[in-house]
Amino acid sequence: MTQQSKNPTEVLLRSVRLSYPHLLTPRSFANDPTSVPKYSASLLIPKTDAEALKVIQTAVSTAIERAVAGKFGGKKPAKGSLHLPYRDGDAKDEDGVYLDSNEEARGCYVLRASSKDKPRVVTRNPKVPAVEEDIWPGEEAHVLVNFGAYKMGANAGIACYLNAVQVTGRGERIDGRTNPEDAFAGLENDASNDSDFDDGLLGSFDDAA
Repeated sequence: MTQQSKNPTEVLLRSVRLSYPHLLTPRSFANDPTSVPKYSASLLIPKTDAEALKVIQTAVSTAIERAVAGKFGGKKPAKGSLHLPYRDGDAKDEDGVYLDSNEEARGCYVLRASSKDKPRVVTRNPKVPAVEEDIWPGEEAHVLVNFGAYKMGANAGIACYLNAVQVTGRGERIDGRTNPEDAFAGLENDASNDSDFDDGLLGSFDDAA
């Protein structure tokens, strides 16, 4: 269940899928190699998860309100005039071509999250830090994000910042490789893993916030 923390711009998204995850090593934007390297991922949120979208929209609206007096010079901008960090994965242009070419985006909202600072990334056991081999495109994860406003010249919008990530080792890969959970099925006690997975999850994220 998606949750909003005591901070109204902070949201814990449960069981979203990772696309283009760069969580342990920062990357520059492909179309701008001179840009500041960031840790990032696109989060695939099923449209059936209406609660998640509602909580995200509420956090975005709060971030806008908080920025009125400062970044927005005392005037509240219309949400439609701002660059927002999420998009409809089924949206098409006037020629009927999908704006997002990735098939995994169909039936989902795509939330782009990034941070200059390295987020805390853990495995199903929240006490164990994740390594590169633990993270793959299509994997499910619980992700703690925070929304904030920005204004740079004529460009203004709301950004989604990565705070912490818990990868689950579950989910269908979208890079053509075999899911480790399928490859090693039966070689470990799932019950003990699930116990590690559940214990202290919210506490670990609350401590990181």
